[in-house]
Amino acid sequence: MEFSDEKLLKIWEKATPVTGSNPKEWRKDYAGAWINFNQRGENGGKYGWEVDHRKPLSLNGGSELDNLDPLHWENNRTKGDDYPQWTTSITSKENENVKKTQSWPVSQK
Repeated sequence: MEFSDEKLLKIWEKATPVTGSNPKEWRKDYAGAWINFNQRGENGGKYGWEVDHRKPLSLNGGSELDNLDPLHWENNRTKGDDYPQWTTSITSKENENVKKTQSWPVSQK
């Protein structure tokens, strides 16, 4: 799915800025994984990310901003179409992404 540049920036800004990092380039997704703005869509990349539909389109979720999150591509693959609870697989430890399984009920996100 394609989004306008303006909408992509709004989605990107939902990720957590990190002190000491340029927030236009580096942020963390809600699972804590590092993502790089310029690596959107780079599946297999260390810091690649995708736009995730929190409530999947397959379950009648929409493309409104409140249903979209920037999510590390591995977390997006792990999450899949699970809803209202889902799992992610990547977070960070200091400046590196590391494997860690976390569960997310919709009420916490």
